[in-house]
Amino acid sequence: VTDVSLDAPKIHLVKQGEKANWQFASASASPDGKKEVEKTKQAAASPLRLDSISIINGVFVYEDSVSGTKHAVSHVNAKLVSRAASPSARPKSMTLAGDAIYNGTKAVIALTLGSPFDLPLGVPSTVTLKATVKEITLDWNGTLALEGGKPSVTGIVKIPEINTTTFAPTSAVGNAAGDAKQVGASPTERWSSALISMQALGAANADVNVEIGKLILTK
Repeated sequence: VTDVSLDAPKIHLVKQGEKANWQFASASASPDGKKEVEKTKQAAASPLRLDSISIINGVFVYEDSVSGTKHAVSHVNAKLVSRAASPSARPKSMTLAGDAIYNGTKAVIALTLGSPFDLPLGVPSTVTLKATVKEITLDWNGTLALEGGKPSVTGIVKIPEINTTTFAPTSAVGNAAGDAKQVGASPTERWSSALISMQALGAANADVNVEIGKLILTK
């Protein structure tokens, strides 16, 4: 099997303190840790080929039961493609392209991971990401690693332009007639429905520089 298509999959990722339903027992927790490490390496070196995975109208949910954080992404339509040096070689890089809806807003992404299959072994992977959400486009070039089951990211994120109106709820920027009360909403009210939740940053160790070409502030 080299190509798989998933029609309307639903994936629910749950984190409970130090445990998560996508993690397996660590080698250090095993009485025979060395053998577990060796098995992991052998699995990573397996010649199993899966060239592409297509997702049609999928749903992904991430939930932290301790903090109460929950993020849901729906209407996922994407294709994941892995690339190898030769037909008999283990896949090296991986690309993901597609779109989805998050917080009621459509997002389009193109992601390339240099060596994702080595992440379980503690080897960082290069990352190239281009994403568009509403009127905002960002480019991220950096690295991704897994440290104790927690993502660790580095690199540079470039955003050509940000207009703060993009993040404000419609009711906070006034209607077509220019409702003065709505335009004068408090900063807390205006940003309460911000598309990007800062709590999400707590799910990863991040050392990222952000470069913004132009910042447009609205009154």
